[in-house]
Amino acid sequence: MTSLNIRPPRVFISYAREDGEEFARDLREKLEALDIPTWLDRFGLEGGRDWWLQIQEALNKAEFLVLVMTPAAMLSANVRKEWHYARQRGVCVYPVMVVSAYEGEAFKSLPKWMRDVHFYNTQREWDKFTKDLNESCGVPRVPFMVEELPRDYVPRLSETEQVLVLLLSETREEPRAVTAGLRGAGGFGKTTLAKAICHDERVQQAFDDGILWVTLGEQPGDLTGRVEDLIYILSGNRPGFTGLDAATASLVELLAERDILMVIDDVWNAAHMRPFMQGGPRCARLITTRNDASLPNHAHRIEIEGMRRDEAVRLLTIGVSGLDEPENFSAEQRLTLRELSEQLGEWPLLLRLANGVLRERVNIHRQALPDALAYVAKALQRHGLTAFDTRQPEDRGQAVAKTLNVSLELLREIEYDRFRELVIFPEDTDIPLSTVARLWGATGGLDDFDTESLCERLYQLSLLSGF
Repeated sequence: MTSLNIRPPRVFISYAREDGEEFARDLREKLEALDIPTWLDRFGLEGGRDWWLQIQEALNKAEFLVLVMTPAAMLSANVRKEWHYARQRGVCVYPVMVVSAYEGEAFKSLPKWMRDVHFYNTQREWDKFTKDLNESCGVPRVPFMVEELPRDYVPRLSETEQVLVLLLSETREEPRAVTAGLRGAGGFGKTTLAKAICHDERVQQAFDDGILWVTLGEQPGDLTGRVEDLIYILSGNRPGFTGLDAATASLVELLAERDILMVIDDVWNAAHMRPFMQGGPRCARLITTRNDASLPNHAHRIEIEGMRRDEAVRLLTIGVSGLDEPENFSAEQRLTLRELSEQLGEWPLLLRLANGVLRERVNIHRQALPDALAYVAKALQRHGLTAFDTRQPEDRGQAVAKTLNVSLELLREIEYDRFRELVIFPEDTDIPLSTVARLWGATGGLDDFDTESLCERLYQLSLLSGF
């Protein structure tokens, strides 16, 4: 169906079809009669196109999101996704009360900012409601710069709880302006844990002015540009500063009086972090680093080491056919898996690599589960992986190399050559698939389809961290 809205929509109506569609249709008709361009999915969505992309396009043009507040809407994941995105774009969210919204557990589950705003009663306040929709609405953007959690994510409950105790009040509703550091060796899951913290609904509700994310790395490059990226996310403007000091001063102004959580990921040098530590008296900082000396003296430190036994076994087995339900493991399987995870130091990086090998042999080659487990254990022994000290960099490096070799043995020579060529790209940087396709097209004659297929295979073997 082609959209009937020729003009850009001023109002986007968000609702749950289960109990709000009749009200939403009626509201759209009344607003259109008042010459207020309104977008409603039943009239605006086009068949054959991704629905969420169309929602984003409409919200990018709208100034208001009118939330038809019904019991189903309060619990709807799609409705939550719509207003979440609207706030990121600086779109005003106006809840409209269809039934009494102030009762029951559903209302209590709403974020604090929404419980505190005015809910319009269109029967009593129609004139005020439409007047407000015709006026300009300037609200700050509420950014959420956090990537999705990996498909093989396994919660680390103890470490998560330690961070939440620092970031949130005892009621878990109010934010705390603290600086916390996740310190541990590479591959121990610091960044993944930070992502999980940010995806926690309690954290998002407490830091209701947004969550920022900046990844620095060993060589962060243009720090002024990194600061300007945050300025753009917060304001929608990119002024183009001549120096780092001026950009930092602008960021400090934008952080003032905002409850924001800023993640500063992969810090190698304290000096690189300095611009992001300025201002924001109500902001919290969550830092990930391998180097304790990079953390400020006042930072609360949390050591990130190997996973706990059950968590390690879960990461080792996730997605492996026949091992999807840990409670169904036989005693022999449980013992074998625990021994294997201990051999890998209960280290997320190595567990993920071994998991990729298990999935390859069981899910694709249909090898019997006991044989696949025996293969991985013998392959690790053949490459000389025995007990090692995860605290020692030299031991860690050798352990990674030996475990990696088990995965690399599964690649054909042409696949191995293409994988090795990825070393030209910088660490911890998202590389567009089109860029990889150009490289592999030149070196191996791969087309776009072949490139995507090989990337999927490397990802399934956990040789790529994301795809």
